Amino acid sequence: MVVPDSISYRPSLVSFLDILGFRELLASASADDVAKHLLELKRATQPIDQGAPDDTLASEPKWFQVSDAIVRIRHFDTQYKDGALYYELSDLGLAQASLAGQGVFIRGGLAIGDAAVGTDEIPLAFGPAVADAYELEAKLAVYPRIVISQKVIDQYRSGTELKAQQHSSEYDEKAVLPMIRSSSTGPWLDYMSTAEASGIEFSTYLGFCNRHKEQLARCLSEFASDPRKMEKYLWLASYHNCHVRESIVLRDSWYPEEDLIIEKPFGWDFPSKL
Repeated sequence: MVVPDSISYRPSLVSFLDILGFRELLASASADDVAKHLLELKRATQPIDQGAPDDTLASEPKWFQVSDAIVRIRHFDTQYKDGALYYELSDLGLAQASLAGQGVFIRGGLAIGDAAVGTDEIPLAFGPAVADAYELEAKLAVYPRIVISQKVIDQYRSGTELKAQQHSSEYDEKAVLPMIRSSSTGPWLDYMSTAEASGIEFSTYLGFCNRHKEQLARCLSEFASDPRKMEKYLWLASYHNCHVRESIVLRDSWYPEEDLIIEKPFGWDFPSKL
């Protein structure tokens, strides 16, 4: 097989994602149930217009799947600067929210740097940024979250190549920065806030919050005898509660936020900080 001359490194945003607890799922679930999880992961994360536009014009993500691992590569050295970071964070946040509402929890890493993709005939995805995204997921994510390299934030704040050229930097940052949450271990994607700010109807957003609560309550009950798993779902339940209490949309509605709060299970405690 001959490698085409057109494959080269390009400045890219790279996302590496996988399903939390997939190995346990393989051991306990039927092949049909595993396939349903994988197909839902594919549906939520695959770009609708995969391979359609010329990605030298605008930032169009390329998508690859191996088992439960997803790699998305979005080149941003394009003629038109459309806001690559906004679109990648929005895509990931809405995908993560959709999956979580169905009980499929993912974690991952978002890195920046050189990456290359192959062709339809030779589907390759590699480069330093791909390795960095994998390292972020494997070593730093820990909980069901997508961690963001500090290099992404620094490059976004200090320049314009990741911002939309039709907006001012200030306007772009007002859309991007609320999707990112700070923590003692670095920034990560606030997918519940991303879903809230996406413009969906209140009833749809409320339905998502209720489903999210129900799925987490199920996990806290199901894994109560497994401290390792409980640590992750207690963290996620704490995040859920923080979002509900901070939600501007819920605060301005008739709906009592107490109905969405997850009570900590007897004998366990939520983490002191996210």
